[in-house]
Amino acid sequence: MTTYFSAEQRRILRYSWIPVIIFLCCFLWSDLLSLHPEINDSTTNYLSSLLLRLPLALLPAYEFFIRRRYRDMIFMILLAVISVVIMLWEFYQRVHAGPILYGFSTLAISLGCSFIILSLRAWLLGLKNIWFTTLLAVSATCFAQSIFTQIDLFTEGKDLPFYIQELITLPFKIVLPVLYFTVLFLADNVTEYSNYWPKLQSRLQVINGKEYLLLSLCGIYAGFFGAVALGWSLMIVYVKMRGVSLLNMDYFSVSVLVIRSLIFLVGCLLKGYLFRNIVISRMMTTGRKDAWWFVLHYLLPVNILAVILLAGKKTIHTTTGENLQCYLSERKSSVGTVLIYAGCIGRLLIVGVFGILLFQWPDLNAGIAVAFIFCCALLYPFLRRHRAVFIAITVLNATLLCFYAAADYDSSFALFFMIVYQYIFVFQEVFYPTLDSMEGGEEQLLFVG
Repeated sequence: MTTYFSAEQRRILRYSWIPVIIFLCCFLWSDLLSLHPEINDSTTNYLSSLLLRLPLALLPAYEFFIRRRYRDMIFMILLAVISVVIMLWEFYQRVHAGPILYGFSTLAISLGCSFIILSLRAWLLGLKNIWFTTLLAVSATCFAQSIFTQIDLFTEGKDLPFYIQELITLPFKIVLPVLYFTVLFLADNVTEYSNYWPKLQSRLQVINGKEYLLLSLCGIYAGFFGAVALGWSLMIVYVKMRGVSLLNMDYFSVSVLVIRSLIFLVGCLLKGYLFRNIVISRMMTTGRKDAWWFVLHYLLPVNILAVILLAGKKTIHTTTGENLQCYLSERKSSVGTVLIYAGCIGRLLIVGVFGILLFQWPDLNAGIAVAFIFCCALLYPFLRRHRAVFIAITVLNATLLCFYAAADYDSSFALFFMIVYQYIFVFQEVFYPTLDSMEGGEEQLLFVG
């Protein structure tokens, strides 16, 4: 095994371009069906459901094909077909019962079929602790499968030609097999190897460019669309609780939305934590100590370029000890000063805008928000000298999010939440870079001493 994936897992990921092409054809076919009103609506719904479900169910079978275990592949294909038939039968029952509501029973059938497929996969692969491994794999793949359904939100309701809509959404949809196998293998390895989770928690791992490129791009993808999916789900829950009915928002039941929101929330929190560790590990591996490299990974769309550039850098350090020494060495960078001034100016500008709005339209929530933002602006200059201010800013930003949600909730709340959450790691690495005891705390004392 390299840092994060075994040789067989890397081989499967390397050949994941084949299911990517298959997914491209299926998604395009499904979208083309909606352009032909002469086709019966029920036929369109069934075909679209089949085109979206069958390729996903066959991904574990494709894994055994790449592993050259053809008998096991046949078992997985048969089980996948049976599972899709069950889900299509359930879909047929919902269509003929009236409104096509995606309720708890539908979710249970979908997750149950996924659990059976992945448990058979774990058994055939001889993985340890099959039930826990399968549960973790189902959660991870459910997150991966669910977030891509929100991609159409970026073109929904906009008067765009069909080919423009496809050019915007398809590139993000077709990478689903890559994300699926990535999270599936991470879930496998966490339960298979006792030292794997500590490895994910470490910022001192020696990571090669290819693994870093894959994990970072998947992290950016999951972090952005996961936050969009979380915000959309919470917004519908909020709207339904207020008794408001909106177009295209009555498909999911509240119970399903709450479960999906929890999955999205856990996925986004894990992404933020693991993404920080992977980026720092790659920076240390390539000897890049300037904090600008780290900050650029959190600025869309610049982070895509930063990931590609850092992936192409030459490996300098080959052991975790060398990475530790690099992490503890003096790191001179102007990024801290820039963040302080940008934070002060940005907060004061926001205060000015909110002040004008408050003068024209007095509102208690807006007034409290302005007060908190002004406090944040005053606290920024003290970041370098008083560590407690870092905690205070985080608490104040979190409080601002609560007032923002209380004033008038919409789907952008989750994106703001992810920004606040991820910049906790940015501030920590820029102003107070420290290691946990498991990451070399004892060695840190030796180097400092």
